[in-house]
Amino acid sequence: MPSDLKGTYILEFTETVIDDVNKALKLAGKYQMETEVFATAMIFLKETPKATIHDALKVGLIDWDLEWNKF
Repeated sequence: MPSDLKGTYILEFTETVIDDVNKALKLAGKYQMETEVFATAMIFLKETPKATIHDALKVGLIDWDLEWNKF
């Protein structure tokens, strides 16, 4: 295993997870902030490895003051 992957977790990408990612990126896309939201979500996942992808995407949307309540 490459040294930069030590301590990472493999996440299961189910249909629900893929739907969550699509929804979050669609919401972020309304403001052209897909990269910012996704980057924030990935940082959150790295810092909180037991968090779900849904939680991380919600944090990404909230951090950028986007419509997380529609997520």
